Amino acid sequence: MSGDLPVYLLQLGGDQIDGSGFSCTGTQIAAVLDVLLTLPEAAAWTWYAAAIDVFGPPLEPWHTPRFHVVEAIADLVERIRSVNQLLGGVVIAMPDGSALPEMGDVTADGVSEKLVGGSVLELHAFDTTWIEVYADRADLLERLAQQYAGASVQRLSESHA
Repeated sequence: MSGDLPVYLLQLGGDQIDGSGFSCTGTQIAAVLDVLLTLPEAAAWTWYAAAIDVFGPPLEPWHTPRFHVVEAIADLVERIRSVNQLLGGVVIAMPDGSALPEMGDVTADGVSEKLVGGSVLELHAFDTTWIEVYADRADLLERLAQQYAGASVQRLSESHA
């Protein structure tokens, strides 16, 4: 399809983030988001979250399968940090001023793929197995990968999202 962008993936496990045999803990997801927020480009992104499934009380309003804007990403990061384990969830960054495309219900389960056309970056907590971070620009993920031993960026097929 002409005009499609390449999609890059960085897949991280708990062993790479904090040496744990478990993945998708609140502290691990928060640590990855902390690094993403240090990217200079992040100041020009609007964040959204959906389908955040945790052990314990739901993270309102982001537990639903529809994206909700994250007014203060630092607050969401701290709320995630306080959770023991995420079973799933999707956090995306869109360029400021870009409209979130109309879409159905969102889940991090299923095929590994970028979900939202036009997103700059997507973080998926994939059950308790791994954290996937997608981007159309490899350099964003390469800067994140530098923080984690053994992490490498993969090029996936073209984006049709």
